[in-house]
Amino acid sequence: MKFVLAISSLLVSTTLFAQEVPTAPTKPSKPLPTLTETQNIDTVMTEKAQAAIKKNAALQNQAVSAASHDGVITLQGSVENKEQEQSAIDSVKGIAGVSEVKSELTIKKAD
Repeated sequence: MKFVLAISSLLVSTTLFAQEVPTAPTKPSKPLPTLTETQNIDTVMTEKAQAAIKKNAALQNQAVSAASHDGVITLQGSVENKEQEQSAIDSVKGIAGVSEVKSELTIKKAD
């Protein structure tokens, strides 16, 4: 009888402690951007990068272009020297959303 009473007490106490504790509701996470949204972001970033290069006086008359993909700006074309290459990089690295700038710029050789 003591054994049955002990088991009953154990079951009652386990049931009381095993009740589910309510948890705070979680905020819905922001959905991942769709392919179209990503393409639009890339297009906007490319346009901003092209505008920044065009405004840069050090890059006037230089063939420099920019493309964006997933926050990475890639610079292509050619410049006269390393200073112009760095100026191109500096022009685009401050654009909102840019995580990295890759330079594929070539430096023209002096004649």
